[in-house]
Amino acid sequence: GAFHSPLMTPAREELAAKLDSIEISDISIPLYTNVDAKPITKGRDIKDSLIRQLENPVLWYNSIEKMIRDGFNSFLEVGPGKILQGLNRKINNTIPTQGIQSHEDILNYEV
Repeated sequence: GAFHSPLMTPAREELAAKLDSIEISDISIPLYTNVDAKPITKGRDIKDSLIRQLENPVLWYNSIEKMIRDGFNSFLEVGPGKILQGLNRKINNTIPTQGIQSHEDILNYEV
């Protein structure tokens, strides 16, 4: 598909304009970007990352590896499907990865 490729360049300006119209506050828990595979906490960096992800490849492997190096010891995929759980297991099968796909899963989830 066209997502995460230069084919998304026409959407860049529209997304940038929409993001300029909202405030994204700085956050205390780092967000790991799939564009740089690094943690960010500044609202302006979050906006920039959202825009850049349109045209750039997803660095999933690098992101997960960085999170593991930074001390993450489990992962939770929220949403339909199990694609990311499978990718995470291929990256490092010693780190538990779970999924939440429904409201019932949320109610039954235990940390």
